[in-house]
Amino acid sequence: MGLLSSAFAKGFVKGVGENIVDWQDEVKEKEDLYNENLTKAKRRVNEITTELGKKYDDTVSLVNRYGGGAFGNYLVQNYSFDQLSEFNSYAPSAQEEQMKEIKSVFDKLADKSQFTNAEFTETAKQKLDKQVEATRTSKIAEIAGEEPVAPTGKIGQVLTGGIRAGAEAEREKIMGGFAEPVTTAEYAPVDRDFQATIANLYTLPKKNQYENIIENDLYTYDSQTNRTEPKPEKQNIIDEAQVEVNDIANRGFGQYSVVQFLAEQNFAKDNSDYKPVWQNYQGEFTPNSNYALNFVNQFEESLSNNDLQTAQEVIELFTGSGIQGNQELAQKLQLQYDNYVKDMTDEEQVTKQETVTVDIPEGELIQKGKVKTFGASQYVSPEERLKNSQVDVTEDFIQQVMQKNNTSRQGAINILKDYGYKKFPEKQSVTSTVKGRIKGE
Repeated sequence: MGLLSSAFAKGFVKGVGENIVDWQDEVKEKEDLYNENLTKAKRRVNEITTELGKKYDDTVSLVNRYGGGAFGNYLVQNYSFDQLSEFNSYAPSAQEEQMKEIKSVFDKLADKSQFTNAEFTETAKQKLDKQVEATRTSKIAEIAGEEPVAPTGKIGQVLTGGIRAGAEAEREKIMGGFAEPVTTAEYAPVDRDFQATIANLYTLPKKNQYENIIENDLYTYDSQTNRTEPKPEKQNIIDEAQVEVNDIANRGFGQYSVVQFLAEQNFAKDNSDYKPVWQNYQGEFTPNSNYALNFVNQFEESLSNNDLQTAQEVIELFTGSGIQGNQELAQKLQLQYDNYVKDMTDEEQVTKQETVTVDIPEGELIQKGKVKTFGASQYVSPEERLKNSQVDVTEDFIQQVMQKNNTSRQGAINILKDYGYKKFPEKQSVTSTVKGRIKGE
């Protein structure tokens, strides 16, 4: 066969060049589309992960409210975060009804051993991790689809290798740094007689009947604005009830509306065997409540101010609580208190040792200007004055100078100043009491 003609060769090269461009454009388009969808998938995964973190917190709050334990593990293992988060949003009466139905099923189980080997938060955390991982896998497959494959044939693979390598590097950036669920709720089950509470609830009329009556009594519906407004003559009742509602929330026993609170209250008056949750723990608060947080902050502030009396009162407040979580918190605070006192005692011992080595200064009335005042009775060298200026003067040392020289505290200080002492203690009075005790104490 002879050589290709010049014209034919040029046409052949041109055709190959056009195919190269087509291959590269096609591969780049597929790679760009996949990476764009992968970015969308990651964004959606992060949104779901954030939602899961919130639903995890709702789950822990709900299970804490119903005592945790084996029943808590049963809830976490048999119900999704979506379901438990929804239960947590129910009104108190509806929530109690739902939990009573679940508890009755749990109580009938012959073997509960699989639910007693761990704290329910450990079970919930494992479930959260698995759900986050499953979400990443499923959403990437659903939104991004299958990863593009390399062209068939060695020539196509070689000519598009640079494009595919760049797209792969971009994918690695996209797939790095997925959001992790943010969780804040901690293990703090309320020690409550759950069975007694739910047993009382369902031998009695439904509380929602009370809610309807109270709603109609306190509020009026404006059809023009499509809003429910308080009746002016009932505003005082609503305001007083709101104070109680806020107190219940701050004590950690649930978020109630005014209507729900008054319904519970009136229902309890008409049914002597029933007590709302907050009445079962009158004067108490949970360890993860606003009250507990405020008292812990007050404890730490008291230590920083050397106010040991108030710090001890806070510990006693938690120790005397009927809720187990508060007693455990009291132990932690007591340990912190003991360490603080030990450190303070050690510092005082060091200071005393330094002071004991110094002779008790003697003074006398000396003329200073137009007046006589107590001062050093002997010559004090500059070296000795410099040495004394570095010593922390304790209240005990001042008392010794007062006794030796039969003078007042200020007279003793004047003598010490003549000897070069400069570091005097501030005179403080320590009187305190725990602030903000909750209503009912």
